[in-house]
Amino acid sequence: MEKQRIKLKMKGFSRKKKFYLIHSFFATIIMFLVLYCLGSVSSNDILGAIGASSLGASTFIAFTFPDLPVSRARTMISSYLMAIGVGIGCHFVTTLLHVEIDIPLVYAVEICGALSLGVMMFLMISFHIEHPPAAGIALGLVLDQWGHMTLVVIITSIILIAFAKKMLRPIMVSLS
Repeated sequence: MEKQRIKLKMKGFSRKKKFYLIHSFFATIIMFLVLYCLGSVSSNDILGAIGASSLGASTFIAFTFPDLPVSRARTMISSYLMAIGVGIGCHFVTTLLHVEIDIPLVYAVEICGALSLGVMMFLMISFHIEHPPAAGIALGLVLDQWGHMTLVVIITSIILIAFAKKMLRPIMVSLS
């Protein structure tokens, strides 16, 4: 029984091998552009790593599962915009907790980092724009310092990913 399942999976791989290569190639090109842009404006290690990881995960989802709701342009872009809003809000709450209430900064960051994730989950589910990688952006904005250009690059990058997926959609197949 298990051997039959493995044979079926290998047969599916053989039929879609060309598409795996095409999707991987385009995802690589898009990710290079994203990393180049993010690297040019973000000198922060934590936000840079979280931003790159989140955008990399979004690229993977968009090019591997192009038919799923999680990879729709509206879902991806809206969730990232929401993540930036939540991240900025929780960043300011961190400052408020530290300065006004005198909670040590490390605890304020931990509290607000967790809060950013919980708020993102609630909002994404409530508005039916579930794109999990965006939650990483909200968390990154709480954990590290950032500048306005970093936010612009994040939004531009997710728009680029969504646009590339839309333009390449006629030659893509669902790999799931």
